[in-house]
Amino acid sequence: MLASANANWYASGRGGKGGDTRVIDVLNQAAQRLETELNDQPEVKAELFRTIGTTYLGLGRNDLGVPQFRASLKIYRELYGERHLKVAEALYFLASALAGVDDWAGAEPLYREALELQRALPGGDNAYLPHMVLEYGSVLRARGDAVKAEPLMREAVDLFRKHYGEKHLTVGAAHESLGSLYDTLGDLPKAEANYRKAVEILDSSPETSSALKMDTFIQLSGVLAEEKKYDEAEQLIDQAMALYRTVPSPAESSASILLAQSSFIAYLKHDQVKAFTQAEEAVAAARHARTGMNLQSVVADALQNLGYILTNTGKPAQAEPPLRESLAIAKRTNPKGHPKIAMAMSLLGDCLTKQKRYREAEPLLIESDEALRSTMVEQNRRRIESRQRLVRLYEAWGKPDLAARYR
Repeated sequence: MLASANANWYASGRGGKGGDTRVIDVLNQAAQRLETELNDQPEVKAELFRTIGTTYLGLGRNDLGVPQFRASLKIYRELYGERHLKVAEALYFLASALAGVDDWAGAEPLYREALELQRALPGGDNAYLPHMVLEYGSVLRARGDAVKAEPLMREAVDLFRKHYGEKHLTVGAAHESLGSLYDTLGDLPKAEANYRKAVEILDSSPETSSALKMDTFIQLSGVLAEEKKYDEAEQLIDQAMALYRTVPSPAESSASILLAQSSFIAYLKHDQVKAFTQAEEAVAAARHARTGMNLQSVVADALQNLGYILTNTGKPAQAEPPLRESLAIAKRTNPKGHPKIAMAMSLLGDCLTKQKRYREAEPLLIESDEALRSTMVEQNRRRIESRQRLVRLYEAWGKPDLAARYR
């Protein structure tokens, strides 16, 4: 069970399993003993801390992995100083765990330092390098800097090809991440192309985990839904749900993500009963989830999805509480000006507009549009939707001159 840390495993598994409480109890006991044992064998002790940490990650308990990686990093620094590949690897694993609990601010400088060491030191062009590049790019995207993330994530695809070959599952995972980046930037054709490439590679690899393939189906489904290819999007979600049922001890957060995506497609297909039911189930599943990556973001996304559906089906008063809670989570887990905060503000502003509470809606919609303008290109669909909400506000408020500014 306590196999050595393996960056290839980490990329393919992504902490996708749910936590077996008996295994976690054993790990907790081992970690507690390790705090006072093996002081005369620091190298072994550091490796064991890291191994326990990676096992926690594999069980979807990134929160429990963080202190193990901190302890491992401390020992490696004491042994080797600041500039050593062992230190770079320890920084990487700690950054990965922090990213898994939505601590983007804590993860970013660690990834940056790890990558600087990995590039600079002899022997750094090893199997860890593409993972560092990809995950650093992913954190930059999560923090709202998608433009800076793009060259890193494109480089990661090339590095994975170099290290593992064209058809390896890590290349597919890298294409999936690059597709997510283009989705964030609003470039749906590039997002779809990368997701389809990911599916092609993952389908051909016998090592692909069901969890990774499921994640890719969900992402591609979302883009297809945005492109109004509803039937194919729905088929992919059905495939993802079938895969979810085959995953042993799946991440609990995955149930919420699947339900939310399915509900949104149902909304787009005008099946309001299914949309409401699954959106509410997605929120309940997100609140219940204890395993998986970025749990607070999953809750916020499920609330936002429910609020969006309610707002746009004539129930804005019911939409307000989930949208306010989603905004509160976004503010708590992201830096000021982040696109997730801006999008949450925009949806809440639209909800208030539809309740004729124009004075409350206006500052939310203006601030949201200004934030999105600084992080997204003019043609990005989220920017377009943001401006459209301002137009609706001013038209409903009887201020056509202000509405004209945003057309």
